[in-house]
Amino acid sequence: MKRNSVFLALISILLPAALFTSCNDDGYSLDKFWVSAATVKPLSDNQYYLQLDDGTTLLPLTASGNPSDYPVKQTRVVANYTILGDSVQGYSHGVMVNLLLPILTKDITVLTAATKDSLGSDPVRILDYAIADDYLNIHFAIPTAYGSVHFLNLARNEIAGNPNEYVFTHNAYQTGGPLAEGLIAFDLRTIKETATSPYTFTVKAQDAGGEEKDFSVTYSWDEKNNRMFSVIDKHINYNNKMKVR
Repeated sequence: MKRNSVFLALISILLPAALFTSCNDDGYSLDKFWVSAATVKPLSDNQYYLQLDDGTTLLPLTASGNPSDYPVKQTRVVANYTILGDSVQGYSHGVMVNLLLPILTKDITVLTAATKDSLGSDPVRILDYAIADDYLNIHFAIPTAYGSVHFLNLARNEIAGNPNEYVFTHNAYQTGGPLAEGLIAFDLRTIKETATSPYTFTVKAQDAGGEEKDFSVTYSWDEKNNRMFSVIDKHINYNNKMKVR
């Protein structure tokens, strides 16, 4: 991986702009760190390893950096870590986890006449998206106010009658304000139960002013997914301003 030697204090609130997600296998040092999108993979109630989107596996060798919720569960995170060595106990690298910033990780829900009001139809802007490690990862922006609560979901649109149409929904509970950014991840693995690979679907979202935008996504689980979801320059610490659930 490319390395960044900026001190860890600089990421206590927001990730700095110049962080990288790839590595080489020499010159490891405790004053260097890497930042990557990753999936927490539970090993037990309080042990886990991290899997990067290119399949690289990281085994924490210290007790620091555990997710904030216990027991450990599978979830998406932005991981800040220091590499201590290669090929440790069958994992790609042994690491010291400096910080895990949880990414809100949710299952797909369903948009019906009964759920339409609760899911909401407030504006949500999609800034970037990618499928990585069986998750649809979305970098979004929503109008918000300090202390407000927001309900975000990826819902299969049963109202439209098209099984391949999904809606990125937002319920702002009648609050608004300047745009604030965040990250969210949706677990796509349930799609494998009823669909065949590759599975192409459309995601629609309502931007400010009621403008509907959509994008097409192809989800393939028959081939190794080597695409990395970049977290460079993505502001994700939205919980300091708003609560997203």
